[in-house]
Amino acid sequence: VLLSFSVVPPPLEQITLRMSTTILAVGGDPATLAGADIPSQLHASVDLYYGPQVGTIQNMQNDPRVTFTVSDSDLFTITSSGLVVANSNGKSGKGFIFITFQGQNATSKTYVDIITLDTVLLSASPEPEYGSSRSRIVTELAPILCSNPQQYQRAKFFASLRFSNGDIKAIAPQYISLSVGTNLTGTQLPVPTLSQDSVSISENNVVTPHKPGVVSLVATFQDVMRSRDYPLKIQDMHAAVYFTKLGRLALRDISQGRSDRVLYTGTITQAGTSELVLSGFMSDGTMYPNLIDLNTGKPAIPGVLTFLSENSDLIVVDNASGIVTQANNTDMNGVVLTVNTCYNIQETLQNYSALGFNSTALPMSAGVTVTANLEPILEGDIDIGAQNSEVSVSPLAVGEEVDLKLRVNTNGRVLSAYHIAVQFDPTMLKFVLNNNINVIPSTAGVVDLKVSVSTTGEEVVLAAVIQKSRIKGGKTGVEFVSLKFVALRPGNTIVTGVSIELLDNTPG
Repeated sequence: VLLSFSVVPPPLEQITLRMSTTILAVGGDPATLAGADIPSQLHASVDLYYGPQVGTIQNMQNDPRVTFTVSDSDLFTITSSGLVVANSNGKSGKGFIFITFQGQNATSKTYVDIITLDTVLLSASPEPEYGSSRSRIVTELAPILCSNPQQYQRAKFFASLRFSNGDIKAIAPQYISLSVGTNLTGTQLPVPTLSQDSVSISENNVVTPHKPGVVSLVATFQDVMRSRDYPLKIQDMHAAVYFTKLGRLALRDISQGRSDRVLYTGTITQAGTSELVLSGFMSDGTMYPNLIDLNTGKPAIPGVLTFLSENSDLIVVDNASGIVTQANNTDMNGVVLTVNTCYNIQETLQNYSALGFNSTALPMSAGVTVTANLEPILEGDIDIGAQNSEVSVSPLAVGEEVDLKLRVNTNGRVLSAYHIAVQFDPTMLKFVLNNNINVIPSTAGVVDLKVSVSTTGEEVVLAAVIQKSRIKGGKTGVEFVSLKFVALRPGNTIVTGVSIELLDNTPG
């Protein structure tokens, strides 16, 4: 018995041409170079959708039933396998690819844009960058008041590519060569008066002027296409800018290097490992977010800032760099550190007035109160206070008790005995003799402690011998004594100590 039957394929509901981009560059055009990265050819895929029961069948471009037709073969072509190739004759424009599938009614039309690189665009904004700096177009740079040696504002140049279809694409600095041009095409400014050596151009296209005048900057993309000249006027001293406001003065911990961006104020526990940082706003509306370079620690504008310490016996600050060194512990009130712009402003203005600079510029200042509770960083150092970074205990009510821990740095040696004296104001604090003065655990040694209080009640003397001692401490110290005091009356007070003798039993 012979049976005959026919197979009817399901109706094709949708045919789709899938491309990673519908924009191709003319073959050999600069738009195909690195940085622009527009392809001149690519593979397209065809997907067939047969409805929800069958679903989508992908990558059918090689099926002989698929037919491709292009609207303009002089603009681009497509092979039977779906390779779309732009022309190499310089022709740009828009065309479409029409797709059919044999035996089905579904069709598809996809538009393709063939483009060329039209021009290189150049713009400049203030350097260093800040929140809204990219929206500010720079055509002039001015000298900065009080800088020494004389510094000028800087500008960062950005290049972008404009294509024949009107699209604009920003381009990374490594694909652009920025240089000083020889003429100012299409501008109304005077002929340039500055040469190549009158400005410095960094690898990331930051321009730093060295003297006043007019300079022309040009950008070249991949050595094949040049921008129009960008005129940049460098003002002389009559237009100098200056700081009108300073931001918050703060400390930055640099003990672990300059990668730390955490800013803090308050207590310092390590000597020579902090620096002052701040921002500033200039008279022309531009901003310096970091007047101390966060990578190098050097002033962003030499000569403008002067740092001062209220008490250099306790906390020293380098006048120019803002590096803070703690010489001693402060009291709970701390030490005020300040920064001033144009410290000798009157002398500076007198010098500049002869150059045509007339201004009501005033020195700006900012300050921060810093307390120091130095860790016992040297061998034999003893620290009075909590192990956290607080220089003083929390405020006490009259009659309230407080425990002050003593920590010692033995530099890895074993502490076998100690003899220390602690002084305090007996009108403010009362020492409480108790059985918890020694905090060395029994597993770390057997302590024979003698405690005496002076007849005037202002000094506690502690002497101890530690048998079978295992007490060791490094530069953060190890706790060995806890002293309890009672607050007698309102006010501020200081507890100080003297190390009379520390003994160790380490061989050698």
